[in-house]
Amino acid sequence: MSVLASALAVAACGGGDAGPPLVLGEDHRGQYHLGPVEWAGSFNNACSPYPASIQQLEGSLLAGVAVELGGDGSYCDACIQIDTDRGKSVIARVVTYGVSQAAGDLDVSQAVFDRIHEGEFPRMMTWRLVTCPVAEPLYLQFQTGAHEYWTSFWVRNSSVAVAGVEVVSANHAQPFALRRGPDGTFNDDSGFGRGAFTVTVTGIDGSRFEQRFDGFRGGDLLRASGNL
Repeated sequence: MSVLASALAVAACGGGDAGPPLVLGEDHRGQYHLGPVEWAGSFNNACSPYPASIQQLEGSLLAGVAVELGGDGSYCDACIQIDTDRGKSVIARVVTYGVSQAAGDLDVSQAVFDRIHEGEFPRMMTWRLVTCPVAEPLYLQFQTGAHEYWTSFWVRNSSVAVAGVEVVSANHAQPFALRRGPDGTFNDDSGFGRGAFTVTVTGIDGSRFEQRFDGFRGGDLLRASGNL
């Protein structure tokens, strides 16, 4: 079971909700450190690559978690709320893992660092999974090498961390659970087959989004009609 699948479940929340973020997971305690966590350079983002349009949607408030937590890809694109011991708070999007310090530590982008740092050291904070402050729908970003015999994509801009994805397609008459890769992709090693397919995305809070698409090509960025 992935780390996210065991997170605390709460009531479903739509991406357009203007209220405060809902807590989706337990508290983690540690220090925050300045990057490298930026869009430039795919080696800084284990959940890469991110198209420019997705970078614009998800903004510059970015974070990386320890490999002990995110090495299975389950934290890719999740949102976390960081609360420092000095009383500063920010919500950041996880785009990488591999922090070399303690398991509860975070690497953060310059934009996050500038929001919360007050010159303190050690830079102690508490962070947890929360719903993301998004108004746009989620996107399916297909790998450039994806095709009907091997299909792989990321779920981008989700309002809730993703627990799993299922597909019904030409090759799968019944819902088929996709394999999550360490880079956060969802994979069908036998491929969707040709033509239309229906994807069901499930959030760690139990929320679900389902949509039928007419088909895909490698490298496509498919805009959904809603969010979790």
